[in-house]
Amino acid sequence: MAEGDVSGDGLLSVAEIARLVRGMTWVMAAAEDASPEGVLAAGGGGLLAGVAIGRFAMESLDYDGDGRLSAAELGQDRTALTRSLGAEGGRPLRLEGVQEGIGLLRGLLDGVTAP
Repeated sequence: MAEGDVSGDGLLSVAEIARLVRGMTWVMAAAEDASPEGVLAAGGGGLLAGVAIGRFAMESLDYDGDGRLSAAELGQDRTALTRSLGAEGGRPLRLEGVQEGIGLLRGLLDGVTAP
């Protein structure tokens, strides 16, 4: 939480989650001794994947619906099931913008793997 919480409010936003994913993709590419082009491509992929992962994480873990993830929400599924803080009917997964991002990511990856 502390590494990702840029705003210092003790919660993670979609942008902060996306930042963590971008950092992880860069570290993984650099750890594999990727070429400079490979590291750059991983950064681009991390940019798009970070937004998609951030949105999906928010939609699936934001039990109180405030648009930010707390440490309690992140750990809620890792402990014994307790009374949920969210609505009984749940919330539908919003996909606007995600499909475009996935299409861009697919195009980027196809360009990287093409000879």
